[in-house]
Amino acid sequence: PVFETTLLDLPEYGSVFSGGRYDNLVDRFLGRSIPAVGSSIGIDRLLAALIALDALKLEEATSKVLITIMDRDRIADYLTILKEFRNAGVPSEIFAGDTKNLTKQIKYADKVGIPFAVIVGSDEFDNGKVTVKNLAAGKEKAKATDDREEWLKAEDIQETIDRESLISYIKEKL
Repeated sequence: PVFETTLLDLPEYGSVFSGGRYDNLVDRFLGRSIPAVGSSIGIDRLLAALIALDALKLEEATSKVLITIMDRDRIADYLTILKEFRNAGVPSEIFAGDTKNLTKQIKYADKVGIPFAVIVGSDEFDNGKVTVKNLAAGKEKAKATDDREEWLKAEDIQETIDRESLISYIKEKL
């Protein structure tokens, strides 16, 4: 007998725990029958499902800055920014998922507790500018006001600055 365990609320994640008796498995390799049992846990699947169900709270991210990807052709430029942050002692990361959607990237940073997102598209690179979104301040402002217009006008939530002052700007805010 062999078993597979799936989550009733998220069957699309497939088996998260399986096992059973494997008496004939050893026989294939050694030519003799040896009683055997085994099991396995799909850690990645289980973790992803628990997060999707809000059954597991992620600890605050160690990264303080998420560098969003707006233009895949400029990946070397994004990596340069990442290296500058890390050389300055600022824990940071580049978004590794689907980069076609900025909203997904920002939601990721917000979900894992990264306080700042750096947004740089081709035009910004060409003009020496970057946009810094202060996600932590945005959360606080959202708690303090129900007025969307007032929230959007808040100066400390999003700011476009010169690229050369990016590291010092973030270090000052941290």
